[in-house]
Amino acid sequence: MAQSHPQPPVPPAPPILAQILKDKIAVITGAGRGIGAAAARLFAAHGARVVTETEHNIARVRNRGAAAAQGELLVFLDADTLIPEELLPHIHEVMTATACVGGAVDTDYLPQKRSVRLYLRLWRVLGRVAGMAQGATQFCRRDVFTKLGGYDESLLMGEDVENRRKFIEQNALNVKNLDI
Repeated sequence: MAQSHPQPPVPPAPPILAQILKDKIAVITGAGRGIGAAAARLFAAHGARVVTETEHNIARVRNRGAAAAQGELLVFLDADTLIPEELLPHIHEVMTATACVGGAVDTDYLPQKRSVRLYLRLWRVLGRVAGMAQGATQFCRRDVFTKLGGYDESLLMGEDVENRRKFIEQNALNVKNLDI
């Protein structure tokens, strides 16, 4: 016979969490059970609007978040990314003070294995030389994102690089890469 287990209570969180999550959209895959369910409850309890996505496709997840968002500035931040406190205010400043239509934040990966660190450093150099924007934090104006059709959900990876290419091809000038 199947047993129903009550959901554990939402754990207490630091007060800053409510400030960070208030009026934000969190798209969570796997929100039906385990860690995903716990994250969904925690985020909702602290002010985030939780949107669930059953398919593990980063482009689809980002598109779902964009569709649920109400603002004119979209910021896509991967859940496993630590950001400096000044990053979001800096993105807001760049997007309001200039004709910038979008961009990405250069990611500083910190793996333990030396071979992985070397690989990622080489990839980072290649990305900078080629003008690619990849990584865990991207931002853009909603109208341009919508005009260009959002992220390509047929791609299993590289959707971030492809999205920047679309911005540049459509003459959506002033795409910035931030290095914080």
